[in-house]
Amino acid sequence: TVGSCGTAAFTGETVVVADIETDFRWADYKAYALPHGLRACWSTPIRSRRGKVLGTFALYYTEARTPHPEELAAIETGARLASVAVERKLEEDAVLEWKNRYEAVIQASGHLLYDWDPTTNRVTYGGDCTRVLGYSVQELGSNLSHWIELIHPEDRATFREEIERVLRAGKPFHSSYRVRRKDGVYVHVEDDGYFVLNSDRAVTRMLG
Repeated sequence: TVGSCGTAAFTGETVVVADIETDFRWADYKAYALPHGLRACWSTPIRSRRGKVLGTFALYYTEARTPHPEELAAIETGARLASVAVERKLEEDAVLEWKNRYEAVIQASGHLLYDWDPTTNRVTYGGDCTRVLGYSVQELGSNLSHWIELIHPEDRATFREEIERVLRAGKPFHSSYRVRRKDGVYVHVEDDGYFVLNSDRAVTRMLG
């Protein structure tokens, strides 16, 4: 009995209140609606893909009335669209939180982190790149080709062969090679990467 939205969220069902002034679910809350000319409110739960209630989607009207079937259908559509938007935002926030935590661990360990998208060849880096190699993240560039240019010419073929092997097999990547620091000195690198697969078992990116 917490208005239309509170009741919809609690019961997990669409709640149609045709008249806020007389409906028992608005008994304690109608003073918040009636002074603003709101008389009817229909609310439906916003659910995640797994059925969890994320919130509610509601329409308010300035006259006491019940919905037409097409209006109820519109509310359901609005709730589904809202579900997509809310879940996407929650997933983005979770990924960002994970990346921030992992970045802190990488910084503390003295390692470098990379995230490579094999479909675009785009790479993003984390960790203390400047302390380890002398380059800023901007200087390392955003394309795998920039990294390959830093690999010792004698080691590039082996590096490419390992990339091709793991792309075919979807197995963890491991390669030892030399990389040129900004001061021109070559340092030994142990490179371990793990592929992220989608639901079709196709490679979407490699983290290492």
